[in-house]
Amino acid sequence: MELQQLEYFSVIAECENLTKAAQRLHVSQPSLSRSLHALEDELGTMLFDRIGRNIVLNDAGRMALERALVVLDSTDTIKRDVEAFIHEKNLGVNFYTPVPMGDNESVLIGFKRMHPDVHLRVGSYNTTYSDRLKMFRPDITFFASPLVHKEPNYLLLGEEDIKLAVSEKNPLAQKSSVALRDLANEQFVSLLPGTLYDIVESMYLEAGFKPNVVIEEQDFQRILAYVGEDFGITLAPAITWFGKRKTNVVTVPLSDIHRTRYLYLKWPENTVMNSATLRFREYLVNYFNREYGFNCHL
Repeated sequence: MELQQLEYFSVIAECENLTKAAQRLHVSQPSLSRSLHALEDELGTMLFDRIGRNIVLNDAGRMALERALVVLDSTDTIKRDVEAFIHEKNLGVNFYTPVPMGDNESVLIGFKRMHPDVHLRVGSYNTTYSDRLKMFRPDITFFASPLVHKEPNYLLLGEEDIKLAVSEKNPLAQKSSVALRDLANEQFVSLLPGTLYDIVESMYLEAGFKPNVVIEEQDFQRILAYVGEDFGITLAPAITWFGKRKTNVVTVPLSDIHRTRYLYLKWPENTVMNSATLRFREYLVNYFNREYGFNCHL
């Protein structure tokens, strides 16, 4: 039994006339008759009753048609699923950003405006690692690291400094720079433990004091909201947390203690990027070069 036989059978059942069915299928009537007879021989029963020039499904034919339509629908589903898979494989980008990109929404909206045909699937810094793995495996990842990476599947975009972040209402906002060592008596808003927390803690240790922490928070946006209300000051990465957005928080360079984070793109080793991922990588490189004066080259 072949799919073509089932397709011919379903059209004959709909037309109830071999001549009309042959015309719709663009095949000869004798060829269509042979296909029907072969199907009936294989099933061991007649599927139609002949009434004059027309043919009408009998009970066996109606049951066979019901099963045939299920099979034909399944083949259509397989075809659609494969087409969707190929489309997503060629025009889909799985992107993960465990740290913010300064202004995630503007970055991604800018790309979609340039490439509306690309399907973006994004896992962000508020998506847990386990949840991300359930969703997808990233084609490309944006992340920040205190270390320099030399692996071939890592691309250094540029660097960002850790700076003092204060409310624009705070007198420190008027300074061109400030020594961290002079801030021992200030109130601080702090991150909960993590990679950036470790970097900041090492800066306090080098400055020789333990900060007076009045709020501890995991989400960077809420930290900036607390700082903006002048509940405390904090140490923050100058690009990933701020970008080009206008806020009521001001960053002030530190004059005595310095830390740098390196901003990278990475992708799975020994993989070939599809055209959409290549376009997205090029877009991110151009964006960070333009917005932050980086000098990254592919």
